[in-house]
Amino acid sequence: MFFYLLIILSAIGIIHLFRTKSVIPITITDITVFAFLLYSLLYIGIVQGFRCDPFVWFKWTAVTSVYFFFRRLKKPLIVLYSIVLYGLFQSVVAIGQALSLLHSLHRFFAVTGTIGNPGPLGGFLAVATVCCVALFRQSLQDKKTRWALANGFITCFLIIGLLLTDSRAAFLSVPAGLLIVWVDKVCELFKKYKTVSVITFIVTTVTLSSILYLYRPASADARLLIWRVSAGMIADNPLFGHGVGAFDREYMLYQAAYFERHPQSSFVMVADNAAYPYNEFFHVLIELGIVGGFLLVTVFIAGLACNSFGIINRSLKAGLAVFIIFSLFSYPTEIFELLLLPVTLLGTLPGKSVYSLRIVRRMKPACISLLIGIIFFSILGTSVLHKIYLEIKQLTISDIQIPTPYCDRYFSVFVYNDDFNSAYLSALCRLPCRPDYWPKIKNIFPSSETFCRLGEACEYSGQYEQAEQFYRKAANMVPTRISPNYYLWKLYVKLGNHNQARTMAQKILSQPVKVENTFTLRVKGQIRQYYISPDFSNFAK
Repeated sequence: MFFYLLIILSAIGIIHLFRTKSVIPITITDITVFAFLLYSLLYIGIVQGFRCDPFVWFKWTAVTSVYFFFRRLKKPLIVLYSIVLYGLFQSVVAIGQALSLLHSLHRFFAVTGTIGNPGPLGGFLAVATVCCVALFRQSLQDKKTRWALANGFITCFLIIGLLLTDSRAAFLSVPAGLLIVWVDKVCELFKKYKTVSVITFIVTTVTLSSILYLYRPASADARLLIWRVSAGMIADNPLFGHGVGAFDREYMLYQAAYFERHPQSSFVMVADNAAYPYNEFFHVLIELGIVGGFLLVTVFIAGLACNSFGIINRSLKAGLAVFIIFSLFSYPTEIFELLLLPVTLLGTLPGKSVYSLRIVRRMKPACISLLIGIIFFSILGTSVLHKIYLEIKQLTISDIQIPTPYCDRYFSVFVYNDDFNSAYLSALCRLPCRPDYWPKIKNIFPSSETFCRLGEACEYSGQYEQAEQFYRKAANMVPTRISPNYYLWKLYVKLGNHNQARTMAQKILSQPVKVENTFTLRVKGQIRQYYISPDFSNFAK
C-alpha cells in the first residue's frame, strides 16, 4: 500500500505543479534523467517487446513522480531532516532488535530494521548519518547550540544503528560523504600538506579496504565470484546488454558454465544462488549495456556537478556520493526505500536552468488524465495481486492441482516477476507433472533448487535425458550442494547405469560441502550402504 500511496501522492504533487506553473525550468540533470528513462522505455518496448516484470512500470512511474515532486518542492532542509528522522526511526528499531525487544524481519539476521535486511539498512543509515553530520556542522556554524546538541545526539544513535548492521559497504561509503561535507577544510589541508595528504589518503584507503575484506573474506570472495561471472555476461553483449530482468533469468546459467569450465576454482566454496549482482553499475551494464550504463553515469555526474553553495546543499551531494559508493557493493535499487534516496537527492539538488518548457492549457487535461490512469491501474493491480497471492498460497499447501484462474489468466504478464515466478512455478513443480504444466514451468528462473525441481518433473514424465541435463546444471550452479548429485545418482540407479551411479557415488562422498547437516549425513550414509547392498532397486525410490 505504501508503494501505491506514494504514486498517488506524487501524482497529486505533479498535478499541483501543472496547475500553478505554466513554465517549467529544465536543468541538465532533468535532461540526463529523461534520457536514461526514455532509453530504458524504448529498450523494453522495441527490443524486449514489453516482456518484463510489470512492477517495473509501477516502480519507475513512482520514481519519476517522486523526482518531479522534489524538483518542485526545493526544500533541502525538509529533505535532509526527513532522511535523518527516518534513519533515527530505523536505528531505534535496530537497537530494539539487538536487545531482543523487537522481532527481526529476517530469519538469519538479528538486526534488520523495518527494511528486512541489514545490508540495505546499513546503506540507508550511512546516508542518514552523513546528512545528520552536515546538519550538525550547519548548527555549529549558525551558533544554534540546541540544534547542534540535538543533531549530535541523533548522530550518535545513527552511528550505533549503523554499527549494528555490520554492513561493510555502508562503512566504506561513509568516509566519502564526510569528505564532501568537510571539503573546504580538506582542501585547506591539502594545499598546506599536499604530499602528506596524498600519502595519508592512499594508506587509509588501502588499510580500510584490507580490514573490511579480511573481516569477512568468504563474503568478499562470493562478491568477487559474482562480479567475475557478471563480467562474462557483459562481454557477451556489451553494447546493449541482455535486457531488463536478464540477471534473474540468465546469471545462474552463466555461473554453471563457469564452474563447468573451472571445476577446481578457488570460488567453489563461496558459490551460492545469486539474487543480486552486488554492484548496481554491473547490473545496468548486464541489462542495458554500455549505452544504458553511460546514461546512468551522466545522471550522477550531472547531480554531483551542480553548483551547490553552503553546507546544506553540499550535504545533498554528500548523501548522493554515499549512495553511489554503497551501490558498488550492494543492491540498493532492489529496496524501494533506498531507491528513493538518490531520486530525492537529485530532485532537491539545485541546478541551472538550460531550457524553459511551456505547458499550454490544452496539455494539462491530458497530463491529469494520465496520472488518474496511473492511480486506477495501481489500484487494479493491487486487487489482482491480492487474488494471485491467495491462489499461490493455497497451491503451495496443497498436494493436488487446484483451480488458479487468476494465475492462469495473468501468467504471461507476471511470469517475469521474481516472486510470482519462484512461488507459482515452484508450486507447480511439486505437483504430479501434466503435459499442460511444461510450457509454464520451463519459464522458471534458474537456480540450483529450481533446476532440481525441473529435473524431477522431467524424470516423472519419462524425459530422463533432459532430467539428467537439469541435474548436471544444478550441480554446476552451486558445486557444494549435494542435492543435484544425489538426484543424479538416484536417476542412474533407477535406469540401471551402475557404472555412472558408482562414479557419482564416489563424487558425493568426496564432495566438499559448506555445512554438514542431517540431510548430507543421511545421503552419505545411503551412498555407503549402496556399496554393500546387492539390491539396487531400494535406492531408486
